[in-house]
Amino acid sequence: MRINGGILVILLAGIIVLSGTGSVYGGSVSARMRVTAVVPPMVSAEVIRQADTVRVTPSDIRRGYVVVRAGTVLRVETNTSYIIYFERSYTGPFSGIEVTSGGSTVRVDTGGTLYEPYSGKPRYTKVIDYTLFLSADARPGLYPWPLVMGTMGE
Repeated sequence: MRINGGILVILLAGIIVLSGTGSVYGGSVSARMRVTAVVPPMVSAEVIRQADTVRVTPSDIRRGYVVVRAGTVLRVETNTSYIIYFERSYTGPFSGIEVTSGGSTVRVDTGGTLYEPYSGKPRYTKVIDYTLFLSADARPGLYPWPLVMGTMGE
């Protein structure tokens, strides 16, 4: 809450006048004022880097999955806890996806969310890793990135 300087002077002058006895003597007058502020929750996530394709190799097919380290890197500004939500935008050769960040993992079959508790840091970098599980009929090749994501504050 901001108080206009002119209004504050008038308010303090009124307090002095009301507290007077009709005579003016040297001295001081004090008053207490309580001010509170409400800060609305805010979260902003800027994409620094985002994978836009996934390369599936013969060795990935033998293993059954593809690991994409730092597939998403975000610059986060927040004053609250928030969630990162994911939705499948492309099925391709992927039977399921695990999203991992900060020790939390979520399986995304059609959609999923990661809860991010407020860390006390207003700005930081968030790195997200992915494990994309391959379907039985997967073939080597280059595929479009299979997820879309967004953020939402609590």
